[in-house]
Amino acid sequence: MTASPVYRQWQVWVVDWTYKNKTLEDEVRYGLILSPSWYWEKNQTLVVAKISKVFHPSVLPCLEVGPDDPEWKQTNLPLRSYIYLADVEKLTRKHMVEKLGDLGPVDAKEAERLIREATK
Repeated sequence: MTASPVYRQWQVWVVDWTYKNKTLEDEVRYGLILSPSWYWEKNQTLVVAKISKVFHPSVLPCLEVGPDDPEWKQTNLPLRSYIYLADVEKLTRKHMVEKLGDLGPVDAKEAERLIREATK
């Protein structure tokens, strides 16, 4: 029997969710867990921000991570990516396919700052 995965804030995952544009359903989709660990334990859902390889200037706040970022490698994202911190979904365990990596501490602090600034 395999152990259940541990879900933690700032983890990057391959996720399974429905695209708004149905033509992209077969493409791999990535997400960043925004909710703290206690949220999963209490609600059995995770708040996950969408990650895209395409920059959409109308969707803010957005955190860009890429090869020029020293912490990018630990995310294990294959390309420069844009984390849309306001484009979130509540997902259950069945939607979490595979853990890729983690957002680094500096990028996590920047994500927190962007979220705080957007919610003022």
